[in-house]
Amino acid sequence: MSNSYGVAARRPVLLSIVTILMIIGGLIAIAGGVAVIALRNDERFRADVTESPNTILGIGIAAIISGLISILLAMGLRRGSRIARGLVAIYEVLHIIAAIFAIIRLDHGTYFVGSIVSIVIALLILYYLYGTQTSREFFGS
Repeated sequence: MSNSYGVAARRPVLLSIVTILMIIGGLIAIAGGVAVIALRNDERFRADVTESPNTILGIGIAAIISGLISILLAMGLRRGSRIARGLVAIYEVLHIIAAIFAIIRLDHGTYFVGSIVSIVIALLILYYLYGTQTSREFFGS
């Protein structure tokens, strides 16, 4: 991308780190989705998650799709796509909503800590993408 002076803006280091972490997170989500789908008929696994095989299948498919979206958005951010930046903002807001839902609905200490961490990370990403001068210059806004 180029800044307001027509000079090509270098990709900020923190943006590179964010995109790498998004790719890693996407790969982990895909692997987790595949594992959940593979285990959906295992009696011990189903007893642990207390869900039906069809629900577990849906969760696995959703994890795979989420992982793919994360990877695609990260690649768009690396190129300086404003569309990817906007979609990442929507994606992170959805992460915040899902984390709040997990805190309220699931009511387990395990989910509470993970949800709080998810909210903090999403807020940091949103701040970095929209709240810093280097990011605004890179995306040309």
